[in-house]
Amino acid sequence: MYKSEKALVEKQIQNAPGKISLVVDCWSTKNGYAFHGIMTTYVDSDLNFRQLVLDFDALHGPHKGKMLAASILKTIEDFGITDKVLAITSDNASNMDTMFTELKTLLQAR
Repeated sequence: MYKSEKALVEKQIQNAPGKISLVVDCWSTKNGYAFHGIMTTYVDSDLNFRQLVLDFDALHGPHKGKMLAASILKTIEDFGITDKVLAITSDNASNMDTMFTELKTLLQAR
């Protein structure tokens, strides 16, 4: 993301009057490349529903929960929204249990 676009997205999210939610998903291509998409949803001060893509992270290796937690933490720290996250929506893959446990541990350590 270009710096000016990131700054605009950062400002929009940080100016949201309440908490925000994240939507995350990961997948692999047939030739083995893995990706992790991180999106935010929130209601702005005019009561408009907003959705913004925060990151589309290329993963190196399998979709391990610890790797996904680190990817989410990096993104929310980069955007300065660690304290604004209310909820995270994901699929029900078994690695999500590990991801949520690890993310909780990482956030509590901060």
